[in-house]
Amino acid sequence: WQNFVDEGLTGDPNNGGAISSEIFQAKLYWGTANTNGVGADLWQTDGKTMEAIVTDGFGSEENSVISSLSTFGSFLYAGVGNINGNIQVWRSANGQDWKQVYFTDETLLGVVNSLEVYREHLYLVMENYLSGVEVWRTRNGIQWEQVGFDGFGDPNNQTIFFDNGTTIYRDGLYIPTMSWMGGEVWK
Repeated sequence: WQNFVDEGLTGDPNNGGAISSEIFQAKLYWGTANTNGVGADLWQTDGKTMEAIVTDGFGSEENSVISSLSTFGSFLYAGVGNINGNIQVWRSANGQDWKQVYFTDETLLGVVNSLEVYREHLYLVMENYLSGVEVWRTRNGIQWEQVGFDGFGDPNNQTIFFDNGTTIYRDGLYIPTMSWMGGEVWK
């Protein structure tokens, strides 16, 4: 093993870690968690050098977590968590220029979300500490519809573990939840 990046992703000790990743247009992207009031970062590499693409939480220091990244169509999508409990989705056609395409107007939802492409839709799964996990989807990246409600019928299913558990397997979309009553997996 060889250390590729250290010191909190190129010198920022507030970057708690690279918690999401995605390959887009032959580059590897990482989203970070940075809860120290400066906003999350988005980094890219060609395998040799690192470059900061976003260093200010997409313009808001309250956007503390880029907890998911996904390629859908010809865009790279970033699922962003805000310390006020709002979830946002941003997208870019070139990895450099970003536009917000989704924003929850609710508060106290949480910051953790995941993005997964399944059957010609991009799915957004997000924690909700009030009523349970929510699932939204889009076919065009702009218009979203809710397809999963209230922790799948159990408001104790309040959260997911970032983007790493939501996955596709044998033509099914699997979503694991975390609960104080015990974790569950939904298909």
